[in-house]
Amino acid sequence: MLVFNRLRNQEFLVGHVIATVLDYSIVDEWIRLKIRNGADVRQVVLGPGGKVTVLPNCTIEIVRFGSGGVKLGVDAPKQIPVHRREVHDAITHTQSNRHVA
Repeated sequence: MLVFNRLRNQEFLVGHVIATVLDYSIVDEWIRLKIRNGADVRQVVLGPGGKVTVLPNCTIEIVRFGSGGVKLGVDAPKQIPVHRREVHDAITHTQSNRHVA
C-alpha cells in the first residue's frame, strides 16, 4: 500500500482515475473525495478506516487524520501507476520535453 498525505483541493491519480480531496474534518474524522473516472464523477464521504474502490483491485483507504491533513493509502497492483498530482505533472512534463528535443 502506498501512503501519502493530502490537503484540501489536492489531487492524486490511480491509473486514469483522478481523486480530489474536497473537504475533511480532523475533529470529526471524515473526508469527502471526488472520484473522476472518465465521464463518471462521484463524491464519497469516508470515516476512519473507510475504503472506496476506484478500479478493479484498486482501493483508497483513510489511514489517519492529523494536523497536516489526511493520510490516504492506495492499494493497487504494481502495473497501475499511483501518483500525487504534482508528481504526475512532473513526469508528464519530462516526457513531453523528451518528445520535443
